[in-house]
Amino acid sequence: MRETHATAFPVTLHRGEREAILLAETLRSDVLLIDEQIGRTIALSRNLPLSGTLGVLERADTIGLIANFPEVLKQLKASGFFIAESLERQLLQRNRVRRGAK
Repeated sequence: MRETHATAFPVTLHRGEREAILLAETLRSDVLLIDEQIGRTIALSRNLPLSGTLGVLERADTIGLIANFPEVLKQLKASGFFIAESLERQLLQRNRVRRGAK
């Protein structure tokens, strides 16, 4: 996809993220999967619905596709994926509520 002046992005945005945003706009996608903060900010400014890795994992847990959500988060972090401590606490609390424990 070629960028025009109307679709120009900041230089700091990775090419793959630019392409994903342009494709999501072209296809009028239901959701754009993107994790990088700059890409998320730009996608939101363009009114694109989005989710990231954690949103996908939480949804999978909600519909019963993940047996041990805390362990999945632990493994994700061990792989180098950054999760802010406050967000991790929120995710784990929501998981406990989903599982019926408080």
